[in-house]
Amino acid sequence: MSSLHCRQRGRGGPGRGAGGLSRTGWRTVLLPLVASPCLATFVSGPVLWAQEPDREVEAVPVTVQVSDAESSVPLLGALIELTGQSRRYVTGMDGKVTFELQPGHYTFTVHKGGYATLRGDFGVVGASDLAVVMHGLGDVDASIPERLLVRVAEFGTGRLIEGAAISLPGGQGGLTDGSGWVEFRDVDGAVAEVTVQMLGYRKRTEPVTLHEGRTTVVEVAMSIDAVVLAPIEVEARSGFLEAQGVYWRMDHGRTMHVF
Repeated sequence: MSSLHCRQRGRGGPGRGAGGLSRTGWRTVLLPLVASPCLATFVSGPVLWAQEPDREVEAVPVTVQVSDAESSVPLLGALIELTGQSRRYVTGMDGKVTFELQPGHYTFTVHKGGYATLRGDFGVVGASDLAVVMHGLGDVDASIPERLLVRVAEFGTGRLIEGAAISLPGGQGGLTDGSGWVEFRDVDGAVAEVTVQMLGYRKRTEPVTLHEGRTTVVEVAMSIDAVVLAPIEVEARSGFLEAQGVYWRMDHGRTMHVF
């Protein structure tokens, strides 16, 4: 145990026996750090750091507006679910709903009668507005059992993506058509894990709850993800200059001027 040396002045006079004070009236005692007659208390740096309360990150307002992809009409009564949030949110007459979230990454699901269930993700850094567009089901026959329809669109713009690769566990897969659709038949189980890949977009894997006895329709919103490609170098050479040995001299570092 660490100790602290303190000098304590005695009260008695000189000439006391063993264990008493010396003739100078002083003696040395060993005391613990945390309590001593010197009233000295020492706390190390790491202990002070551990006693500091954790700083809570302040939540910021996020406004989501849901509208029809074709008419841009705001959608009333769209139900929004977020990962990590037990509460669900419903859009108003203007198609908007505002709530507070802490900065982070979230996956959202939007439900609306007559529209494909929409799945997507977004990041929260500060107060922000989020525009979400939904595509109507149109003439899709939802009475066909054990069928899964997946539609792929660009997040934010709602542009339908053709040629996106969709895969399911068990080896099923396909490419979206010109309307962003791909169809799977004889899909078993309660949940299907849908993986969507497309060059220029972030890969997504979404668990989709299947509706028993009818068609399940889901739309996946893909976030743009820039792809860095290797540079392409193009070199054009003149046949005349090649015949005159100009390029040979340039490649071998010969001093020359070309006009």
